Amino acid sequence: MPLPAAALPAAAQRARAARPGGWAATLAVSALLCLTGVTGAAGRVNPAPPGTLTLTFALRDFLLNREAPNRLTLTTPWSTHEGVLSGAPHPDPARRAYYARPAPLRWPLLAPAGTRPGPYPARVAGQLFTCAVSGGTCSVRAVTLPVTLRVQPDGRVQPLGVQLDDPALRGAPLRLRP
Repeated sequence: MPLPAAALPAAAQRARAARPGGWAATLAVSALLCLTGVTGAAGRVNPAPPGTLTLTFALRDFLLNREAPNRLTLTTPWSTHEGVLSGAPHPDPARRAYYARPAPLRWPLLAPAGTRPGPYPARVAGQLFTCAVSGGTCSVRAVTLPVTLRVQPDGRVQPLGVQLDDPALRGAPLRLRP
């Protein structure tokens, strides 16, 4: 027995009207729409697009080495994402081994279905190879930036901007080599 027209998504209703008795076509269109998350049926919710955590660099007293493995990792309660620094070289020929301004790192924020709304702890952490602008003292610093992610009632994670600045690097512990 065919489903009533009101129970079908709008595209499936159009397919049924265009081809009366075309149950197979209606079923195929309905299945395709359900698989892609595009439905108009009551009780269905389209998947929420991911939010984004954007990490920008606001450094004045430190340079970041372009030739070193600078990596930062975002760790959330649900996933881990790695970011590798990139950007243009410093315009000063004596400082070509450093970034002029590192490009922002962007990580997707997507909570699993059923995650309760509210705040969740996360962190950005990793090692950065730095040199002080004045004095030229170079070191490897273990950076950790705590962040709070907010899951909204519709399941989306609120976009978030985080800035890595000079005080964060000054307070970061130095990594000592044996």
